[in-house]
Amino acid sequence: MVKNIDLIKNEPPFEKDVRKSILDREFWKFDNYNGPKENFYQIWTKEYISALANYISARYDKSDIILEVCAGEGLLTLYLNQILPHRIIATDSHKWIKKFTFPPFVKKYSTEEAVTHFSPKLVLVSWLPLNLDLTPLFRSCGSVHEYIVIGEAKGGCTGNEQVFESHEGFYQEDILKEIGHYCKSDYILQYSSFEDIRWHSKTTAFRRIK
Repeated sequence: MVKNIDLIKNEPPFEKDVRKSILDREFWKFDNYNGPKENFYQIWTKEYISALANYISARYDKSDIILEVCAGEGLLTLYLNQILPHRIIATDSHKWIKKFTFPPFVKKYSTEEAVTHFSPKLVLVSWLPLNLDLTPLFRSCGSVHEYIVIGEAKGGCTGNEQVFESHEGFYQEDILKEIGHYCKSDYILQYSSFEDIRWHSKTTAFRRIK
């Protein structure tokens, strides 16, 4: 059972407020981020967090291990853990951001170390580093039933082209398509009206075929 999103402390904004900040050019108004601004990518909204939490809750038991890799400051895990009964583990190598203090709940593991150590059933990753594909580590881990990639898709700035190719033994599906995805690119582009705004990131699930 997913808790009410309004119970979150340091809560994410509503989508309508993010859209207004894009039109008003209020760059980074809702990032909740304490690191260098060039290292911030996705804007999490209440609507998105609720939708992803419902997706997870419908498919995974509370006892299933859910792992976020390349978590950065861990906002995605923070928001999900405050409304889900599941325990999501946030990990990051702590190497890619300089002059940045990671919160204690973001455990220091490389992606390979994290997947090996925790043997997750579900892996979450947002904005894989450009030109880097870590997804073979997920597919080669026998415990992983599914991994979810959030960010700009093929041709964008998330990982590389191979991340979004078809992979033997896995079914690929874009999920949460009805929910707004807002990211760094949406603030860089200049829109003149709400109707013009088109989000540039998406959520792609890769499920192991049984």
